[in-house]
Amino acid sequence: MKFDGDAPMKFSAGGLRMAVLQFCFWTPASKFVARLKTAKKMIVQAEFYESGAQEMEFDVSGLKWVTNNILLDWKKADS
Repeated sequence: MKFDGDAPMKFSAGGLRMAVLQFCFWTPASKFVARLKTAKKMIVQAEFYESGAQEMEFDVSGLKWVTNNILLDWKKADS
């Protein structure tokens, strides 16, 4: 995972799937949240079955935080 122009950082991820909702948990969460709060762009690289490593880029500049750790809103990035 990369934030803005920083060097890549490694996080462990676990997931949860409920009906159509999917959740992903990043650890260590405190390190992830601290960097996410100041970032404008986040790039996640993940391995996919029969597709190899893929990068997904997110505009995180519009995140609105209610408390230190709860995400309230996400500004949808223009494509």
